[in-house]
Amino acid sequence: MEMKKEKFEKNFSNKKENENIKVKVPKKTKRSNDKEKINKDKISKEVVTKSQTDTTSVIETKDNAPIQKLSKEEIKRIRKLKKSKNFNINNAKRLSPDIKKGLTNEEVNERVQDGYINYLETNTTKSYKSIFISNIFTFFNLLCFLIAGALMAVGSFDNLFFLFILVCNVMIGIIQEIKAKKTVEKITLVTSPTAKVIRNGKTLEIKTNEIVLDDILIFEFGNQISTDSIILKGEIEVNESLLTGESVSVKKKKGDLILAGSYVTSGSCVAKAEKI
Repeated sequence: MEMKKEKFEKNFSNKKENENIKVKVPKKTKRSNDKEKINKDKISKEVVTKSQTDTTSVIETKDNAPIQKLSKEEIKRIRKLKKSKNFNINNAKRLSPDIKKGLTNEEVNERVQDGYINYLETNTTKSYKSIFISNIFTFFNLLCFLIAGALMAVGSFDNLFFLFILVCNVMIGIIQEIKAKKTVEKITLVTSPTAKVIRNGKTLEIKTNEIVLDDILIFEFGNQISTDSIILKGEIEVNESLLTGESVSVKKKKGDLILAGSYVTSGSCVAKAEKI
């Protein structure tokens, strides 16, 4: 009987161990399966986001390529292009952009590369070279230097003290003109004329020297016409006194040409840059 009891207890303990093992195993597999599902979901989300970012980057590079900023070398190249005999606006490939969308950044960059940009060379101040030349090479200074040379030839060096005063006078004049040049340049940056342009379906406010051929422009009351343009929508009254001398405002409708240098006295319109 004792042997039977021991066998029964051993069998019962073995069954319990087997049951415990069977219970524990599926719990582990369920957790691992849940973790695998979560990892798969994360990987799929990452793939989707990567694909979306890739597509958006492609769209940005194609349709919304950043507009090239004009460097000094580019400005020199544009000047040479405009001064060359081969440069002619009539040879340009004309575009007819939508009024609501305007030109794309790619089209603007092409216009800049071809030189069809409203860049004007406006030197409001003197260069540093001209400032030094105008203050040093004057008739008064020439006479003073001739007198100083004659005194040095005679040997009367005690009478050359006026040269110190002459040099100080020249230096003061140069410093004052350089300060005036810097202040004028700061003022021109603040008060530089701007224009409203429609590009990529957005209204932007840019400098007038950044307007390109066939740009869609918005003119309102008080604006100066920056380039010769053709009205596409709206009606305005323009003061052309600076061009024609007539003080009476002229009405302009759709299809009319508005000239650069005139002012809008009333109304608003959407126009396309015809000449730059």
